[in-house]
Amino acid sequence: MPISTFLLLFSSAVDQSHIAVPEGCYKSKGDLKGNVLPYRSLANFRDGVGYNILWEMWNCTADAHQIIGEFCGKEAVKLGKKYFGVEYYGECYFGDKKDLDYSQGLVDLADCEDKCRWDVGGPDTMMVYKVEDVGAGYHCKC
Repeated sequence: MPISTFLLLFSSAVDQSHIAVPEGCYKSKGDLKGNVLPYRSLANFRDGVGYNILWEMWNCTADAHQIIGEFCGKEAVKLGKKYFGVEYYGECYFGDKKDLDYSQGLVDLADCEDKCRWDVGGPDTMMVYKVEDVGAGYHCKC
């Protein structure tokens, strides 16, 4: 499978020029050294006023595109950040390559479905995405 096809299958659209490509599901224990992205970069869409996360849609469709693309991804593009992470289903963290710290490690493979359900991190878990610029939009070459 060509890499461009892989990216499209497992990524989320952010806007016409950007996609969010999953990097992995990481352990994230509070504001400690070793969090994948710094806690000081938090944007809380989970309990924020004016943000209507469609929780029932997630339960029915198992699709968290709303938080990945609409909220966190667009905020990352607005901030000019190359990476964002989603923890506790709607808390977004942002950074660049220099900000990444993988020392707490990946979630065990056996725990991935539980810890990163819907492709977002739950409690003490952060699903990390890289924002890829695809130019003026991605056009399928059939």
